[in-house]
Parts: sequence; C-alpha cells; structure tokens
Amino acid sequence: MIGYPEDFSGNPTPSYRSNAPLRILYKVTEWTGHSSEQLKMMHEHLEHLKQHGIAAGDD
Repeated sequence: MIGYPEDFSGNPTPSYRSNAPLRILYKVTEWTGHSSEQLKMMHEHLEHLKQHGIAAGDD
C-alpha cells in the first residue's frame, strides 16, 4: 500500500483510510494483550449482538 511503512502493511478498515499521507509518530514495542478470559467474554458478547441482529461497530 502506498503511504504505509512495511510495519503497518495490510488492509486497514475504511475508517482508517485517508487521502492525505499519514505520519507515524512512534511504534509500540511493548504491549500486554487481553487475557484469554477477556477475549472469550468479548467473543461471546459479539455473538450475542449478532444473534440479535446488531452488527459490531453499528452506531
């Protein structure tokens, strides 16, 4: 992708697309992710929303 350094390659979501160049201010080198229990709860909540016809990210 033009405008993205190799460290940030991929397919960003439309909400992160920009016509103007983006400037990377810093790179996160240390990050602690969510626990397995937290991830499980988030996935269950997304499934609950899906079952009720609510798409994730709806405003």
